[in-house]
Amino acid sequence: MSDDEILKRLDENERTMNLFNYGEDLVVEASTLDSIKHNAKFLNAGFIAVEPETGAARTKEGGIDLENFKDHHEKQSKRRVGYTLRQILYTAALENGIAPCTDFSRTEVT
Repeated sequence: MSDDEILKRLDENERTMNLFNYGEDLVVEASTLDSIKHNAKFLNAGFIAVEPETGAARTKEGGIDLENFKDHHEKQSKRRVGYTLRQILYTAALENGIAPCTDFSRTEVT
């Protein structure tokens, strides 16, 4: 499908949704695209504390709301490896001069 066809498909079939809105849930009729646009407005940040002498991770924290954003919180028992590595890789990229909003193509590098 073309990009325009994908966006059109995501904007079809509105249904009743509960959307997070800092302290009050919004119940709205929305499409998948509406939901994505709404949730993209929220800043999610992470923090990791590393012991310099050993490299051991001492604590990590992230997310804005456990009820609505479960995958951004440490109370979730199972983590994907990328969750921890992402913070380390982003820091290394920033330290090496890559701007935070640099866009990288998702095409295969051969």
